Amino acid sequence: MKNLKELLKYDFAIIKVSEGIGYRDTSASLYVKTLKDSNTVIGFYHFVRADIGNRPALEAKNFINAVRATGIKNPLLAVDVEARSLEEPYIDAWTESFCRCVYDYFGYLPLLYTSEAYVKLFKRTCAMGVGLWVAKWNNNKPKKKMCNCTCIFTLC
Repeated sequence: MKNLKELLKYDFAIIKVSEGIGYRDTSASLYVKTLKDSNTVIGFYHFVRADIGNRPALEAKNFINAVRATGIKNPLLAVDVEARSLEEPYIDAWTESFCRCVYDYFGYLPLLYTSEAYVKLFKRTCAMGVGLWVAKWNNNKPKKKMCNCTCIFTLC
């Protein structure tokens, strides 16, 4: 984003802070600095790299430490599962484990961000009570009951 002040016109912002076991998004601190004194709700997300064999506990640790470093108290949290990680046969159990680690630290569950076409892969994760933040790549109405949880749709 060229003009960070444009962020101030939004009600909320969910900022990428981490990916995998070692990547930290260096832009996150600029976004937080711009938003922290505004009325904008701040959230953070972690991009999952289960596709390269990372353990969920190590990725959760990277995410937790990245969120802690922002200094924002009780932010909205999300785990972003897409791309090649969706091809892993164990992705539901992996994501459930990641979410449990995040819950154990923060005391609340992150949202699960994924594409509408892949929600069905996350039966165990949804059963634990995570909310869904669903990427929707067409103009069709969302399915009324994708799983037993709260859904937020983003039209892309």
